[in-house]
Amino acid sequence: MVGIDIVSVSKMEKVLLSWGDHLKKKLFSSEEEKYCEKKRRPSLHLAAKFAAKEAFLKALSRRERDGIKWREIKVLNKEGGQPILSLSGKAKEAVKEGLMPHISISHTGDYAVAICLLLKTQIPMTKSQIPI
Repeated sequence: MVGIDIVSVSKMEKVLLSWGDHLKKKLFSSEEEKYCEKKRRPSLHLAAKFAAKEAFLKALSRRERDGIKWREIKVLNKEGGQPILSLSGKAKEAVKEGLMPHISISHTGDYAVAICLLLKTQIPMTKSQIPI
């Protein structure tokens, strides 16, 4: 399954100005906020993380994503910067056993885009299952 989303950074900036911390607290974890606030243009990175959350939700069926809260989907970064999803609550339950979410994010100028793939994990084969 696949989901993709694109977010206008200038639109994200306007919404954040209007709703401020209330919106940030609803959409992002403290870890996500801290990461973005260290950047030169925090709204660019918040928009990218929001796009990744939307892409994840779009990779699920409507029934699977029902009741998932934004903060149950965390977009964190490995040491080298690679984005990863950390799921909890209903978001974690929605990912069927044997599937692993993979995300990629890009941003430039006024747009942030993300894609999420839900891929089957590799399950080691037993000797009897290995084709000859």
